[in-house]
Amino acid sequence: MNTSLRLSGFLRGSVFRYPESLLKSQTRQINQRPRQRLERTGLFPGFPRIWASRFQLVGFKDSPDILPSLEQRLAAENPYDEEVERLINIGMPLDYGSERQKKTEKDYRIKLREVRRNPALEKAARHRTLKADLSKVLDEWETEAGPEQISGAAMHYGVFEDLFGAAYFIPYVPIRPGFHTDDYYTPVHRGNHILPADAMKVPDFVYAAPDDTLWTLTMVNLDGNLQDSEAEYLHWMVSNIPGGDVAKGETIVDYLQPIPVRGTGFHRYAFLLFQQKDRMDFRALKTSELRPTLSARIFRMKEFYRARQDDLMPAGLAFFLSEWDESVTDCFHSILDIAEPAFEYEPPPPDLEPQAKYPPDDIPFNVYLDRYRDKKEIAEEVVKKRLSRISPFGPEPARLKWPLAQKFLYSNLSGIPSWKRLEMRKELLGVGRYKLLYDPLAKWG
Repeated sequence: MNTSLRLSGFLRGSVFRYPESLLKSQTRQINQRPRQRLERTGLFPGFPRIWASRFQLVGFKDSPDILPSLEQRLAAENPYDEEVERLINIGMPLDYGSERQKKTEKDYRIKLREVRRNPALEKAARHRTLKADLSKVLDEWETEAGPEQISGAAMHYGVFEDLFGAAYFIPYVPIRPGFHTDDYYTPVHRGNHILPADAMKVPDFVYAAPDDTLWTLTMVNLDGNLQDSEAEYLHWMVSNIPGGDVAKGETIVDYLQPIPVRGTGFHRYAFLLFQQKDRMDFRALKTSELRPTLSARIFRMKEFYRARQDDLMPAGLAFFLSEWDESVTDCFHSILDIAEPAFEYEPPPPDLEPQAKYPPDDIPFNVYLDRYRDKKEIAEEVVKKRLSRISPFGPEPARLKWPLAQKFLYSNLSGIPSWKRLEMRKELLGVGRYKLLYDPLAKWG
């Protein structure tokens, strides 16, 4: 019996007939190919599916080796020593949290049974009229998931690394610092943004502790030391606090508001609460003056804790971020009585092509020429124009309410080129370099 195969293409409609013996031999060869591939796997280690007679490998003269991945190459260049990289827990032991969590879970199961037996709660939840007490939710979070989440956030922000090196702790004692202003209250959480103007007054510091315990409170700036990059500034320190009453503690260092220097970005400020084994003497850190100078506030947390690690144990943590505002300038002048330092980022010079005699057609010639001018020279021209408009003995002239609704912009412009008209509009709107007309500290360009 012959077998017919019909082909498509230009031979469509034609029928080719193969001898039955030839078709069986081809089928037998096809069925044997997977077995041949498996038998040839020893030729190329790492490439079990490549058949030597079918493919020619480009780039390999002999048998190819398995190339290491990027992760393997990085691990070879930076060997990891588990003992060296291991973090040390300097706080309360981990079993303290596990025992407390077991008790919490037991209480939770009991409470859950009571809730499920209450049909009124079930009905309120179904009708979306159930109200939860957020203060109780916060209390529950602080005793359950809060300590681990705060510790994780501190590791993410590098707080533990910069304060203690290869050490960490779980803040099992919830603390609630916050700043009062005349209008509102700003709490400190774990990395929230607080302006120095909102933290000028001594903060509230609330935590729960037995009356027969003693505590030490510190507030440090991790990023603002101008004399020693490896040290911190001590903004506040109170020791020998009985229980949770900070007002009855001994003030070692008076409070100083955050002072992130202009141009240095965000600074990290951390509150740390230590539990004391017994009453401690910190007179070496306290001076007769109120520490008005920054040099007197230089502090090294790692050395401070290392010298007292047998008597102090970190138990609470909260931190926030702060950046410069005008209150920092007032603090430097009125409280610290020194000139305010300021930093400015100097970008590298732009990579420009050599200046051509004629600018390209798609770029206005004034914009093209300004690319090759010094920005300080351009800013000086605008500031001089600003000084010619204001008087040192009078108020600064008010800005126009409708800048583009000026008659001279739409009349007698026949002899003014288009680029000059555009510059006139920018000057009235105060955009680009003309921001300096209304604010000499504005950023532009």
